[in-house]
This record gives sequence, C-alpha cells and structure tokens, in this order.
Amino acid sequence: MLVLVAGVLAMRPEPVQYEALAVTSDILYHVADEPGAFARKEPVDPGRLVAAMGAKLSVAKGWYATYADPCRIRGDAGLHIVYRRGDEVATLILLPGRLPVDPSHVAARYASGITLVVIPLSRTEPARLLAGLDPVLYPL
Repeated sequence: MLVLVAGVLAMRPEPVQYEALAVTSDILYHVADEPGAFARKEPVDPGRLVAAMGAKLSVAKGWYATYADPCRIRGDAGLHIVYRRGDEVATLILLPGRLPVDPSHVAARYASGITLVVIPLSRTEPARLLAGLDPVLYPL
C-alpha cells in the first residue's frame, strides 16, 4: 500500500501542468466551438487584427489566412486565425502574456508579449506543424 501511495504522489502533476492543461482545454474548446472558421477558403488579411495586439505576424511561404476574428479565452482578448496551404490547415490562437500549454495537443511560441498557439486539424504533430508554418511575431 505504501508503494502505491508513493507512486501516485510521484505521478501527481505540478500546478503549472494543471494550468497548461486548463489553458489547452480552453483553447481546444474555443476552436471546436467555431466550426465555420474551417469552411472558408478565400484569403483574408489578419494584419489589422494582429496589429491591434501590438505585433506583426509572418508565416512561411505558401500559407495564407482564410479566417481571422477576435476571440476570448480565459477572459483574455485574443485572436483566432486559420491558415491553409494546399490540404493542410492550421489554427493559430494569439493571446496576451506568457501562457503554458500542453505540448501533446498544441505547440506554442512566445514573442513580443504574446503566446502564439498552433493547433493542427489533422493527425499532424503540433511541433511539426509549427515548424512548417513557422509563424513569427514582430513588435510594432
């Protein structure tokens, strides 16, 4: 019994892991709640909305935005952008501040005071999609 209790205590997540899971869960819920965002295929320019967050965003050649709309996650005003390249689709969520995320479901970068989260819509590994999209935030 003592060994079982010790094993459970050793596997107990740290508070930052709980926060990462909560943030990731809220982001995934938001994305799932906007299915119409993925049906669009016409290019849009998210530049003005990203600029309102105090940044400029660039992505790898060949990717183009098809959806950009403000969103609220965990009470913070953010931005939801959908990018496409051929059959690949990537969702970006930009949120102010540095937020932890669960890397098993999403990938993230932090720059210019913004957490940029990439969510794959297919079986693509999040870190691989992040590398392919290569989003970069520049301060204004």
